[in-house]
Amino acid sequence: MLFNSNNDVNNYLIDIWFPLFFKINVVFTKKNIFEKNIFINFLEKERVSLLISNKKMIENYFSEIKEEKMIFLKHIVINKEKLNENLENFIRKELKIFITNSLDILECTTFAAISTINFTGKDVSGAKITQHSFRENKIGKALISNFIKIVDKNDFHKKLRENENGMILIKGKNVITSYPENPKLNSERFFDGYFITNLIGNINPEGFIEII
Repeated sequence: MLFNSNNDVNNYLIDIWFPLFFKINVVFTKKNIFEKNIFINFLEKERVSLLISNKKMIENYFSEIKEEKMIFLKHIVINKEKLNENLENFIRKELKIFITNSLDILECTTFAAISTINFTGKDVSGAKITQHSFRENKIGKALISNFIKIVDKNDFHKKLRENENGMILIKGKNVITSYPENPKLNSERFFDGYFITNLIGNINPEGFIEII
């Protein structure tokens, strides 16, 4: 697994469970430190199967990639932004790499929500379990450590129903609760313990989040 980061490694808190990846190696890199061909060779040398990055980096590095160079990479997680449609189709269909989105914000030390590969397996008792973790055009479900709710953008006291579009509020162990160095922002960016994302979206009956 490769994390592409602006931050020091020690600032990362990893609390994501990827059911298809067991005993994975985690490699941290700084943003855009590699030339394109060096980066692609690095992915193959380290046998990276999961790449967590952003739209800009993926569009930069994957625009001219060849299929034979992507033997090990199986899954790319990017932020909430959509890739260029032609490039996304190329990565999905030609390179056969699964692409999912996530809800990542600066005020959250990891993702607030993420899509992963749908998974079918067995639990410790041998019973069949199915984890539905991907829906088209959704950014995924909230992490177990997060609470996410949709409220009326003009009245945060009014929680909206499933599939209704409104302001996305989040809170959790990995979300900041105040701005100590700029307390004037606290009243603008927090409501009843929730961080105000300034993003409009909805949550469907399965718990999948969509950004509008």
